[in-house]
Amino acid sequence: MINRYALVLTAPAVMLSSGLASQAVASMTTIRHAERVPNATVGNEIHKAGSYFAVPPLDSVLVVQNGIDRGGDFSGPTDYPQERHVVYVPSEDTYFAFYEWNTANDFMISARYWQEVAGFGFWSAEGTPSERGTQQDAGRPSAHEYDGGVMVAYHATFDLNVYNTWINRFDFATQSWGTSVQITDHAVGSTFPFLDRSSDDTWMIVSQEGPGPVDIVVNISNDDGATWTQNTVATGVNDMWCLPSGAADPSNGDLYVAYNDDLDDDNDLDIVVHQSTDGGMTWSAPQMVADGAIYSQKIEPSLVVDQTHRVHLVYQGNISDEISAGLSGLTTIGVAGPPYHSYGAFVAGAWVPELTIPIMDRDELVALPDSCEMGPTLANLATDTLTGMPQLGIYRGMQGDQLYVGYNSSYQSIFDTEQGGWLICGPGFQTWMQKCEVGADEADTLVWSERTMVSDISIDDALLGKNTIYTHTTHEIPLAGPGFIWSEMFEALQPAEVMFNRPEVVGIEGDRPGAPTAPGKVALHQNAPNPFNPSTRIGFELAEAGSVELNVYDASGRKVRSLAQGEMSAGSHKVRWDGTTDQGATVASGVYFYRLTTQSETQTRSMLILK
Repeated sequence: MINRYALVLTAPAVMLSSGLASQAVASMTTIRHAERVPNATVGNEIHKAGSYFAVPPLDSVLVVQNGIDRGGDFSGPTDYPQERHVVYVPSEDTYFAFYEWNTANDFMISARYWQEVAGFGFWSAEGTPSERGTQQDAGRPSAHEYDGGVMVAYHATFDLNVYNTWINRFDFATQSWGTSVQITDHAVGSTFPFLDRSSDDTWMIVSQEGPGPVDIVVNISNDDGATWTQNTVATGVNDMWCLPSGAADPSNGDLYVAYNDDLDDDNDLDIVVHQSTDGGMTWSAPQMVADGAIYSQKIEPSLVVDQTHRVHLVYQGNISDEISAGLSGLTTIGVAGPPYHSYGAFVAGAWVPELTIPIMDRDELVALPDSCEMGPTLANLATDTLTGMPQLGIYRGMQGDQLYVGYNSSYQSIFDTEQGGWLICGPGFQTWMQKCEVGADEADTLVWSERTMVSDISIDDALLGKNTIYTHTTHEIPLAGPGFIWSEMFEALQPAEVMFNRPEVVGIEGDRPGAPTAPGKVALHQNAPNPFNPSTRIGFELAEAGSVELNVYDASGRKVRSLAQGEMSAGSHKVRWDGTTDQGATVASGVYFYRLTTQSETQTRSMLILK
């Protein structure tokens, strides 16, 4: 049997606007759909006994929410590509799932977290970080954990005129969302925020401002979001599918911003990156990471920074003839493009590239079973990520880092010269995952694994037009492994289902499948940032559960602060020191030592505080 169906998609126009909204306390609504999984945490070594929060089970495709009303049909599954977001919260060992939905033509941001009660795991009641009845058209959630909760940024409008960026917080003590706070107040709108937090507790929200061309701006907070300062990264940026993103260096707190722009004025989109070494106050000149070309538009970068200060970016290489083609979809002029990976580093404020490679290997795709019976070749096969916007996450471990990328792609797409269009062969569009190892040696060559399917759409549903869209990957990958969130819908029509999976992977610090094993030894990491002011974070690994002490001493050997004491589980831990003594006094500038004592050994490192 020949399984063959064609899909032609166009990119919808996106109108940007927003205004001031009154501040009201967001409410929790009654849960409508629960995904019950008996013994949800069996085999999950990092689960905290007796905790209300938990980690979803491995390798189960879970329904976060179904029956999502999008307020109308799509012109194609390229609408609002990143309005799904998943974040892991290490303090509670749980994942938060964020998604946009429509109620009475008023788009809202909703959130659920995985919890466990009496041995049953399920998604929590639906919380609404955005404000019902006041804000309108809330979208593009982006979240990050903090001590005791989760912060989410999103854009919304008050009068469907001008959009601006807002934040809200979820508090684990009360298990509820607080009051939304407007961060920007721009006359022509601030949209598509991306939130990240650096190792020195600097919060950064990257967004774009203006009707186009746009400015790329960052809002910085050093007091957990109580106050924000805005700085401009770039002006006059081409806003065709701009969607800026950001990341922080885990070792020294340097900040990075990436987006696509026509940097060399040749009517092709390029990938651009900036660096800030002073907490977002000033930014480097724009640096070109990938040069766009005819039938190779470089768009939608997602970035992370590894432990050797290398910056990694993944992005699409749209096969369209010029900027105006945008997100072309499967048309006669080409496909939405394969995912690429570029990495390099900044030296004296200038980008030094190391390598750019396609993530998907076309030779491997040619070798797949050909359900279209078209005879795929390197010439007619598309490595497309139609609604992909590939999303990058990183696990940082003792033996190096691992990168994970998630995107949407068809099994195969082959160009039919007789019909003059692209044919989707096999099980339609699915969510896929690939990973690569990043060693401690800066000279290491990175090789991406073969792609693995994360979603689970049946052949029958695929032939009826069911596809995945809006895939997002956890930005900071925990020991529990990467989490993926996406939507599924038939022929780009409402309603949609929001789905989640924590796929079974080879252990991040071990070699067995499933939840990664605990480290084989005790390890005390260097604090970051270092030197620091006013606070720093100290990470350590425990090979087994047991009694632990982590203390800070001054240069004379006098104990000044106890950071951890008591029984702790095996695995990774991180604590924060705010530069104060046990009595709350602020310490002076100078060298201090921190010592980790376990049942088996003691390790000591030094750190420097400068004021």
